[in-house]
Amino acid sequence: MHRLDVSSHALVEAEHSAAGGGGTRGEFPQNLVSDGQENFNKWCVDTHNKSWVKIKRLDFHDEWINGIGFKSANDCPERDPI
Repeated sequence: MHRLDVSSHALVEAEHSAAGGGGTRGEFPQNLVSDGQENFNKWCVDTHNKSWVKIKRLDFHDEWINGIGFKSANDCPERDPI
């Protein structure tokens, strides 16, 4: 399986995000395209139960995406999307 690293080649936009980056102050939408395992490597939305996300490739390469994965943080179960 080829894993695509787009963290430095993508612009990530989201409808909602926690002010100031959530509890760790680093939980921003850009983390959605990062492979990091740090405690801040997540995206926090604490005031809405729905939000859209748009990921735009900046390097102009067309690629097929045949899978996408999500994981939820385990710090506040009431906010987990799954």
